[in-house]
Amino acid sequence: MHVTPVRRVGRVARTVVRRVTRFDPIAYLPPPERVAGTRPTLAVVGYYGRGNYGDELFLDVFREHLGTDFELRSLLDPANGRSVAQRLGSGVRNADAILIGGGDIVVPWSVASRYWERSYLRRPVFIAGVGVPRWREPVPHVVERLRWFFGHPSVRFIGARDPESTDWIERNLAPAVEVATAPDLVCALTLPPVERPAGPPIFGVAVRSRDQPDDLSNVRRLADRAIELGYRVRRIVLATGDVRARDLVATERLGLPDTELISTNDLDAISRAIGECAAFSSMKFHGVVVGTMYGVPTIATMPTAKTRNFLRGIGRLDLLSAYTNPALPDLLVENIEPVAQETILRLRDDAVAHLAALRRCIAEVTSHEVSG
Repeated sequence: MHVTPVRRVGRVARTVVRRVTRFDPIAYLPPPERVAGTRPTLAVVGYYGRGNYGDELFLDVFREHLGTDFELRSLLDPANGRSVAQRLGSGVRNADAILIGGGDIVVPWSVASRYWERSYLRRPVFIAGVGVPRWREPVPHVVERLRWFFGHPSVRFIGARDPESTDWIERNLAPAVEVATAPDLVCALTLPPVERPAGPPIFGVAVRSRDQPDDLSNVRRLADRAIELGYRVRRIVLATGDVRARDLVATERLGLPDTELISTNDLDAISRAIGECAAFSSMKFHGVVVGTMYGVPTIATMPTAKTRNFLRGIGRLDLLSAYTNPALPDLLVENIEPVAQETILRLRDDAVAHLAALRRCIAEVTSHEVSG
């Protein structure tokens, strides 16, 4: 395959940065001595600061359940103007522990990420809320690299977000510790309270941008079906920042110019927009999770493994379809069944208990007494 000079330079640059990061001497120094009475510093590694709704909610989860006891610092935040090598070097140097998660970041076919850097293992490492995407075949040398990381003695906690991911990690990565399973950790987030507004019930619809624009005609037909059933349609952009701008373009491709549009950088406002719906349709996984936690029956239009696993776990595979499916509008029926309250409570309780176990484990390793 011919490689253009620009692509070749980019590839070399990425390799150099990764090597500099791996051997950055700053990262290998011990952490600074902690002042008595101060909280341990927890460097958080994930896809944060870019505006993807679900990933930003993960950071909110960690703030809610860990922020009282630990000082959280996002290690890969793109708002930090320094180079990646500088961020990782000083970030690891100043951390008492590393928290990696969540999301589909245990990718068994690509090393093009910063989630599993060697330098993290100079500190105790805690992995939480991760999933294993399965839509491509694993690449042996990538799996071997993940196995080396997950089996390292610095790894003190591993939490996966569904039994399928737990099973894959246990069978393929020889993890250093037992893998704990919990629902997606966003289920533990305290969502902003909502009240359904007066007037016709709201049908929310959320789509997403991709490199190749999708044919959204069946999603549009689903919205038309909602209008026929007496709903008023609300288009919701599940993103902030740069991702929001791209998803807004995809949302506009739905048409429906006379319907309500929610597009904001306020995560709580996005969540409230979902919670006010009587029914919802989302191409994004965390739209499904948040809708579920509000009790809103949410039609998932991207039948990925993580979405299928989640809906199977709550007994609602009746809400799963593909945006390409001509029968998609048929999933929206009159008096569509809401999510059972006992299901919501179970998801939250399990996720909160998992985070409490994670908090205790971090505290024990960093010799810090946790509150509560």
